[in-house]
Amino acid sequence: MQPKRFNHLLLEPRRSEQAAGRLCSALFWITAAAYLAASAGFFYGPTRALDWPLCLLLIFAVAACCSSMARQLPSQNVFAAAAITALIGGAAHALGSFSGVPFGPCVYSQDMGRPLFGLLPWPLPLLWILFVLSSRGAARLMLRPWRRGKNYGFLLIALTAALVVLSAIGLDVFATQVFSFWKWSETKLHIDLLGAPIVNFIAWGLVSLLILAFATTFLINKRPGAPSPPDYYPLAIWVLTLMLFAAGAASRHLTTTAAVLALPALVVAALAVVGSRTRPR
Repeated sequence: MQPKRFNHLLLEPRRSEQAAGRLCSALFWITAAAYLAASAGFFYGPTRALDWPLCLLLIFAVAACCSSMARQLPSQNVFAAAAITALIGGAAHALGSFSGVPFGPCVYSQDMGRPLFGLLPWPLPLLWILFVLSSRGAARLMLRPWRRGKNYGFLLIALTAALVVLSAIGLDVFATQVFSFWKWSETKLHIDLLGAPIVNFIAWGLVSLLILAFATTFLINKRPGAPSPPDYYPLAIWVLTLMLFAAGAASRHLTTTAAVLALPALVVAALAVVGSRTRPR
């Protein structure tokens, strides 16, 4: 039995975890309500009126993802992973804004927000954090049955990058066909996907792999003890993000495009729920 004078030291981590859990829950429900309100706004209000609400939605979604991870990882690890993601992803887009490499020739409009350093629209680093962290959370649930396998780490990185690419596909439709955040110029390689050059999505995948190569070490839970329970918050945010993009497409009568975005979200959600309930092999 532990002496009473040390009980407060034993209870302190538990109290901090409970506080983090309450913060995460509050941020998630605020974010979920904002997603639903924005989706409805596409059908019942002018698109221009959604600019600032979407900015706030992005900030709350990133905060919800980070607070969810902070329940299982030290806060400094979460901050480091988010900073690496924003730095590498933002640098890649800054390079692309004046050279067209690696995403392809793209021109950002003023609607995208004030550019950082005159090159990079400020939402893009936050979008990278949102996509990478939520995609990794969804991938962890899908691969939970194979968590003890020797190739689990590589599978997790590959699946995370694939989910980031799916997010990027939805983002491009949202940014070019629902809003006018950017537009594409012609490329020598006349292959596109939903109006965007295919090289754009290849670049999203490659940059995601580069980010994960540096950030994964901060995202591994090194605490001893039983494995953490499934965390559904990142999955829910990833699915809500894709459904938001699909709702925006549907509001512009792009029914096929909306279905193309919504179907993968539902499939990933189903696979993640099944995977989370399967015992690791």
